Amino acid sequence: MTIKIRPDWLQDVPETLLLPLYNRAVETVRTDAIIHDPRAVALVEQLDYDFTQFGSGHVAHAIRARVFDAWVRAFLAHQPDAVVVNLGAGLDTQFERVDNGHVQWYELDVPESIALWKRFFTETERHRTLAYSALDPAWIELIPNDRPVLFQAAGLLMYFTEAQVRQLISRLATRFADGFVQFDTISRWFSARSVAGKAAISKAYTLPAMPWGINVREMATLATWHPAIEVVAIQDYVRGYRHRWGAYGYAVLLPPIYSRTMGAMVQLRFRPA
Repeated sequence: MTIKIRPDWLQDVPETLLLPLYNRAVETVRTDAIIHDPRAVALVEQLDYDFTQFGSGHVAHAIRARVFDAWVRAFLAHQPDAVVVNLGAGLDTQFERVDNGHVQWYELDVPESIALWKRFFTETERHRTLAYSALDPAWIELIPNDRPVLFQAAGLLMYFTEAQVRQLISRLATRFADGFVQFDTISRWFSARSVAGKAAISKAYTLPAMPWGINVREMATLATWHPAIEVVAIQDYVRGYRHRWGAYGYAVLLPPIYSRTMGAMVQLRFRPA
């Protein structure tokens, strides 16, 4: 009999790492799956946790995983020996999905999340962990800057303030020339709902406050945060997947609803000086 792990030391924001894991697992067993992640299915089965509070699953995390996987693969196709730093890694299985046999990969998360990661994964010379908050500047000095670097933050930056996000990205842009950073965003409307305690995904679970939101039509303003920043890709959550969103997928054809509610995935490039 397999003994399941109860991650009861995870609270508040760190606990949210279990939500995208569950949603990738739910998506994987669909016949029309957007992403195939059997490791996520296995991890859910190995955890003693009430995943039913997350409802029946949500497509957004599967879309995000597929888009971010594609962006990482494209980056590594041109820079096979590059570095990837996965901020707020949680129990992400992306390394297993996109590993090209050469990339140097870092999983960065707060200590309690890394402790759970180490119950299921093993570090290697090319696949390492960093037990830090993304806001702690100390970890930045540990990342080699003699090679191209891609930073990814999936489901993370919205839990910081705008000032904190801007400071973090500016630090990366200053130190890593010709690098990339990709992350997802929520709208200002959804941010405000979460701060008010109204971001419920089921009757049993409400997301923690997410102070930073930015509307999809404001993404160009990210380039003003630092002289080296260039916005190179923006993708919303319905493009190519409208049929998976039900009524909402068609409601956002109305510009006011789209502008107010739509989240997005964005990739920035740090131009060399």
